[in-house]
Amino acid sequence: MRGFVIGFITGVATLYVAMCFHVVRAKDGFHIVPKSVTSLKDPYVDIREFGFEDWQNHAELAADISRAEKTDMLQDSTTDAVHRSIDGLFHRKP
Repeated sequence: MRGFVIGFITGVATLYVAMCFHVVRAKDGFHIVPKSVTSLKDPYVDIREFGFEDWQNHAELAADISRAEKTDMLQDSTTDAVHRSIDGLFHRKP
C-alpha cells in the first residue's frame, strides 16, 4: 500500500507541475516559467533551436516568458535564429 501512495503523490505532483509551469531548456540551462493559463500545453519546451515560425506556434509560451521577466531567453533564441538564417543564405550550394 505504501508504494501505491508514493506513486499517487508523485503522479499528482508531476501533473500539477505540468499544468502550472513550462520547463524551458535554453542555451544557459533549464528554466521554470509559470503558465498564465492552467493547461497541459507545452509542459517541456526546448527553445535552443527555435526559429520565427516556432515562436509563432508557441505565442503563449513567449508571453509567459515575458511575464516572468526572462526576456533574455527570447532575445538569445531570436538572435540565434537570425544567425542561422544568414548562415543558410551564405552556405547554400548552387
